[in-house]
Amino acid sequence: MSVQISVTGPDGASHLVGQGDCALCSSIPVVNTGYICVVGSANLCDGAWSATLVLTYQAPAGQQWGSGGNCVAAGSQLTCTLTAPSAGVFPLYHLSGSACATRSVAKADGVAPAESSDCYHLPPSNALPLLDLKAINDIKKYHYQGGSAVDGSKGLFYSSVTNTQLQQIWEAGMKDTGSWTRNAAGYYEKTFPYSGVGIQSPDFGNSLPATKVTLVVEAVNDGDGYSSVVTMYPATEKIS
Repeated sequence: MSVQISVTGPDGASHLVGQGDCALCSSIPVVNTGYICVVGSANLCDGAWSATLVLTYQAPAGQQWGSGGNCVAAGSQLTCTLTAPSAGVFPLYHLSGSACATRSVAKADGVAPAESSDCYHLPPSNALPLLDLKAINDIKKYHYQGGSAVDGSKGLFYSSVTNTQLQQIWEAGMKDTGSWTRNAAGYYEKTFPYSGVGIQSPDFGNSLPATKVTLVVEAVNDGDGYSSVVTMYPATEKIS
């Protein structure tokens, strides 16, 4: 069996991002083609994206496939194409080899790790909270101007804030050296300086321009070193 993974960006072009051969495909040795959404001066990261997975099966000689579904039979070869629904912008992560992660526990000698603006400062779970698609959609629903679940108690991002900007805000929060605290819901959160992306709560902050953002993340570590962002929103500082 062979597999190809492609993405179609806002430019309407299909880009092959990985391909390879596999047996049962429980683990796919995909060769990454190195495609990135920023090419020269063209930024194709924002906009509608979709993903396509093409699986090609080869039957033993002399056998024939049936038909149906999204698969096309041609002799002993069957090609099936699976297309994911539009998924918005793929979150961008700049986790280069030079990046580091500062754990929230002290070293054995009792001395805390050195602070660095180049490090992601992990919550006490020591799991890197990723800004995945579910988190982005929830943020837009509850904390964007015009969101379907917005009310006057919430700080709001401007509707013009892009997914790429959300990732940049997330990265600023992860690099901020402020402390993580456990909130009443059991999540870890941190409020850090970030201006120009939204307003404070209309009810409690008079819709003033926000100068800080609060990042809320899961307090779990399933052993793979990652968790998820719960939400992120412009913080309210002024109580009317």
